[in-house]
Amino acid sequence: MKNSFLLLITLFITSTFYAQDINFGVVLGGKISTTYADGSSDLNLVDNSGVISSYGGFYFDYEITERLGIKSDLVLTHNKLKTSNELITDDIKLNYIVLNPNIKYSFNKDYLEGMYLIGGPNFSFLTSAKSDNLDFKSNFKKINFGAQLGIGAHINNYFSIEGKFDAGVSNMLEDDSDKMNFLAFILTLNLNISALIK
Repeated sequence: MKNSFLLLITLFITSTFYAQDINFGVVLGGKISTTYADGSSDLNLVDNSGVISSYGGFYFDYEITERLGIKSDLVLTHNKLKTSNELITDDIKLNYIVLNPNIKYSFNKDYLEGMYLIGGPNFSFLTSAKSDNLDFKSNFKKINFGAQLGIGAHINNYFSIEGKFDAGVSNMLEDDSDKMNFLAFILTLNLNISALIK
């Protein structure tokens, strides 16, 4: 998983480094999520709220006009699922690589100043699902779809902060007769590396 992520990051940075009107940097933050389950799967999954997890990776921000652009994060994150199955003694830990190509609208005439609105789709790629060294990856869909909406603010040329709501749209379980989904709030600090090296 780490090698795949490093390869994606290398391609991500290389392809955007010399492009005009593109900024890129590091995303650091966390999320708090609630998972909703109907409990009918073989895993006997139950609702799980208030799960705090890390949320970090890289971003690129492409300025289309002075107010409109596309900002996309490529991050690693995880989630924990609770189960009432007595044979599973620990939470099931899910790890994801997440890509979210969001539309960004700046309230300021300068694209990289002031506050902005951000929102769009969210694509989560499952890399592992384990509990006590037991592998449950086959129980979950490899790709999940969601939607994000939030607001951000540029602190200066190098830092910005964002708060976003993230809602799952597709069923996370492989068996479509069972249903499981999530709602999360994400808070991040973005470091504009391109501003430091230009």
